Amino acid sequence: MIESNQIEKNQIESKRIELNRFEKNRIEWYRIEKNRIVSNQIESNIIETKRVESN
Repeated sequence: MIESNQIEKNQIESKRIELNRFEKNRIEWYRIEKNRIVSNQIESNIIETKRVESN
C-alpha cells in the first residue's frame, strides 16, 4: 500500500513538472514571438522614415 502511494505521488509530481515545463515553454514562445513582431515594426518604421526623409 505504501509503495503504491509513493508511485502515485511520483506520477503526480512528474505530471506537475511536465506541465510547468510546458507552461514555461509556451511563455517563452510568446515572448520570442512578441519580440519578433516588435522588431519587425521597428524595422518597418525605420524604412518608412528613410523613405519619407528621401522625398
